[in-house]
Amino acid sequence: MVSLNQIIKVVSDIADQHYMVKTFQSGNLSQFAEIDQQSDLVYPLCFLNRLSGSSTGGAFYFNFELVITDLVKKDRSNEQEVISDCMQIAQDFAVLLERPEYLSLSNSSYLDPTQTINYNIISEEYSDRVAGVVMSFQIKQAFNYNKCITPITANC
Repeated sequence: MVSLNQIIKVVSDIADQHYMVKTFQSGNLSQFAEIDQQSDLVYPLCFLNRLSGSSTGGAFYFNFELVITDLVKKDRSNEQEVISDCMQIAQDFAVLLERPEYLSLSNSSYLDPTQTINYNIISEEYSDRVAGVVMSFQIKQAFNYNKCITPITANC
């Protein structure tokens, strides 16, 4: 089973290799506004928001939101272009999460994103005026109900 750290590493590696992405960070959504306060922040920004997970029927589901934003001019004249570019970056992430071997990432062929990915357009004003896309997705991990692999005293 893949760990949360391994999933974040794969998403970080995708961001590092993407020509358009300039900054990648991860955490929870409350940290996103704090990141926006950084004066040296370089856009486009990809922020991986870790959400809660669930399990059912021998599978665990990690839930994430990838917030992809870029700067919008004061008069908002480039907002549609920014959203379009961020949507393209989101679609690139969707492809590479499904097929991380396209980037030759080590130990990444184990990711199993669910088929449904949701995209929500955003336009926000923090210390910077930004627009972009929030990409919501799940990574599914199968697991066995096997007490022999569980680190407990009364094991096999």
